[in-house]
Amino acid sequence: QTLQQGKSILILTPDIPSCRKMEKLFSPLFGTFVITYHSGQTTAKRREATKAVLQGTPLIIIGLRSALFLPFRNLGMIIVDQEHDHLYKQTEPTPRYHGRDTALILAQIHKAGIVLGSATPSFESLHNALTGKYSEVNLNGAATELPPASLRIIDFNKELRNASTKGPITNIALVALRESAEKGIKGAIFRPKWAFPQGDEWREELSIALGNINTDIYTDLSELEALKTKPSLIVVLQGEALLSPKNFRADEKVLHQISKLVNIARGGKTEGRVIVQTSLFRHNVFRLLAGRCRIESILDERREANLPPFSRMVQITVKGGSAQELATKGEAIAECLKRAGAEDFDGPIPTSDDAMIFQIRLPKEKRVQTIKQRIAASLY
Repeated sequence: QTLQQGKSILILTPDIPSCRKMEKLFSPLFGTFVITYHSGQTTAKRREATKAVLQGTPLIIIGLRSALFLPFRNLGMIIVDQEHDHLYKQTEPTPRYHGRDTALILAQIHKAGIVLGSATPSFESLHNALTGKYSEVNLNGAATELPPASLRIIDFNKELRNASTKGPITNIALVALRESAEKGIKGAIFRPKWAFPQGDEWREELSIALGNINTDIYTDLSELEALKTKPSLIVVLQGEALLSPKNFRADEKVLHQISKLVNIARGGKTEGRVIVQTSLFRHNVFRLLAGRCRIESILDERREANLPPFSRMVQITVKGGSAQELATKGEAIAECLKRAGAEDFDGPIPTSDDAMIFQIRLPKEKRVQTIKQRIAASLY
């Protein structure tokens, strides 16, 4: 309908592989209406796409966040696929912006419709849907024809107390892996890279526990995603290691990563299963995954802590110098923030031997811009 009205459609994807998948999906349906724009193309190819947009003929432009800055003349709709993805945020080089938020502004400028798509929406989008700012549309069926996949959350501490573990893995997971191997069903173990202990000792302990069960072990989610033959069973060890104490979005990221694992398992040859072992079984994010609480519970935690989407977050990163110099800078910056009216902040928080951050929570009010200007003036 948008094309028939003589208007163009912009479809944003977070990365180049997703862009290529989207192109394969749309090209057979819309033919020459489809063009792509991303950094993986040659300069000549991108120049050609820019000229096509300038001509004003209705098109479907599929691209990454940089496609937002094409010279649109007749934009009628924007679709942001996987709107939760962190890759939409550009921090280096300047300009620093978030692709999803910029798409919302672009839609306002062109009076275009906009669709934010995600299986695990960002908490900002969820909050806006729950409060009626956004209209919520739910898919009644699966978006693809892949078989379904089940998800099970296991209380590792409980299994440990019941002597139902063998080293780092529960008997429940061992039985599932053994049965899958006996049936010729591919299984895999995923252990987050931040799980403890580090080094190779855990591999030896896990190898002893697995015995004659032949299964691959992964510590990088992208390696699992890249497999041509996907495992139908994935066992996650130390699910709590997906949570980062330094990142207030850790709970969101857990939901996104578990969703990816479920999709990987769905791509196997049989009905998929994902088993997540965790020592933080009562943490709200795992309770949500197990169907034992609602998303509002996690949003309530954000509200109580004055975190987005109930406030705005500004992060200042300080790098370089000795430990003493950093400490001195930290004290000076803290004083600057207080004088600027930013009293609700955490920091300095060391992130490495020569770096630290400040995380500043600002109210979602018009005066926030004034506070940001004061902060910038006091620092520079």
